[in-house]
Amino acid sequence: MGHRLDLGDVIDMLEESAIRRIPMIIELKNGQMFEDRVTDIAKWNGEDHVAFVHHEFTPLRRIAKCYRAWPVEYTYAGKH
Repeated sequence: MGHRLDLGDVIDMLEESAIRRIPMIIELKNGQMFEDRVTDIAKWNGEDHVAFVHHEFTPLRRIAKCYRAWPVEYTYAGKH
C-alpha cells in the first residue's frame, strides 16, 4: 500500500520546487499535465494559488498530483 499525498505533502513539494528551482510534473484534476517550475505559492481571494514560470496562476484545489520531473540523485559530492 502506497502513501497517499495530502494537501500538506503537495504544498511541501511545490515549495521545494520554488526554493530549489526544481521542475515538477503537475497533473490537474481535468487530466491536463505539464512540466514547470513553481515561482510562488500565495493566497488570492482567500484561496491558495500556485504561480508557475510558464503556466497560469493555478488554484491549489485544481492540482491532482505533482512529482519531480527528474529523479533524486543521491550523492556524497560536496559533503566533507
